[in-house]
Amino acid sequence: MGLLRDFFIALSHNKTLERFLTSTRLGRKISRRFVAGETLDELVEVVRRLKEEGIYTTVAFLGEHYKAKEPALRSVEEYLRLADALAPFREYSEISLKLTQLGLEIDRDFTYENLKRIAEKAKSVGLYVNVDTEESRLLDDTLWIVKRMNDEGYPVGTVIQAYLYRAREILDELSRYRINLRLVKGAYKEPPDVAFQDKRKVDENFKSLAVEMLRRTDRIYPEFATHDERIISFIMRKAEELGVPKDKYEFQMLYGVRLGLQRKVKRTHRLRLYVPYGSHWYPYFMRRLAERPANVWFVLRGLFG
Repeated sequence: MGLLRDFFIALSHNKTLERFLTSTRLGRKISRRFVAGETLDELVEVVRRLKEEGIYTTVAFLGEHYKAKEPALRSVEEYLRLADALAPFREYSEISLKLTQLGLEIDRDFTYENLKRIAEKAKSVGLYVNVDTEESRLLDDTLWIVKRMNDEGYPVGTVIQAYLYRAREILDELSRYRINLRLVKGAYKEPPDVAFQDKRKVDENFKSLAVEMLRRTDRIYPEFATHDERIISFIMRKAEELGVPKDKYEFQMLYGVRLGLQRKVKRTHRLRLYVPYGSHWYPYFMRRLAERPANVWFVLRGLFG
């Protein structure tokens, strides 16, 4: 399935197909499997429905790698509106964002000020903000911003990528804060001098980091983001062995992905879904197709069913 994955990754950069799909009713319809909608109103309906099902959410406004200040500032304004929209769901929902969406590839201080505006608003309505990590070349600036935000009293968490050699070092750095830390395997293509290339080694490091995070629940709140059922079972067993209460950690998955597994986890543990929305859904949608062949068959059924 490597060729199929590469095919859809290539399509994620195809602007002609993006313009076609995002401008048609059919394209918008099939995207709704993985994207909550294009508008805040559509997003809120999904968050409300998931809350009624007992599912927590972390919400992201789609967009990344902005090279100009204008779209970055528009993203800030949208996140301020999002904070107001999510305020009634503060016990169940939080905000996720990418710093390249706020201008990280333009200027670090500009990005920090943008995030500070969002964090101030989120704090005022009782919402948590989580900063996604992106390519390793952006990691030091991302960590600098996250640590500064916490030093200044803003509740901002971030992500640890298990495929990075630095992952344990980053966990140690951030454990001095009372912070939410989402553990992921890592999705970006990184060179061998930066990240593990062998899936088995990534899985081993993920499990090792997960155990260490469970041991630190007096300081951090672990969020285990994976659809790997074997790793989920491993974490559940280890948490029980270590005597970690179920309200001290959670599992996270992607909206629309592996619904059966989501239901299974939700029966016994807290489950939070990463729920994206916005008109720039095409690259995100194509990455979901690239990740899992079953997602492709879903789309084909939507096209011809």
